[in-house]
Amino acid sequence: MGPVIARRPLAPPGLASSEVLREAFHGPWRVWAFNGALALACVFVWVFDVRHFDVAPVLPHPHLAWWALALAFYLAEVFVVHLQFRKQAHTLSLTEIGLVLGLLLA
Repeated sequence: MGPVIARRPLAPPGLASSEVLREAFHGPWRVWAFNGALALACVFVWVFDVRHFDVAPVLPHPHLAWWALALAFYLAEVFVVHLQFRKQAHTLSLTEIGLVLGLLLA
């Protein structure tokens, strides 16, 4: 039996390993073109912009007070986004904003 992920076989039984590999890379060409373009962009940035990583940051000493971070989390939980799609309602909290601010500035 081949590899198993989450108690389900990765491929239907009876497929050889080369067929499993072929099935893994089978997909729409636009997805693979996007993946290739993204990989090339990463290589381009790595090769040509790494020498600029030692430039001083925009904010020399970022700082965020604990009370401002607490206020950001409070406002994100109070002002939630309600979305209704067909017969279902979804409530989204924007706590990620406070989390990102905390990780970048605290």
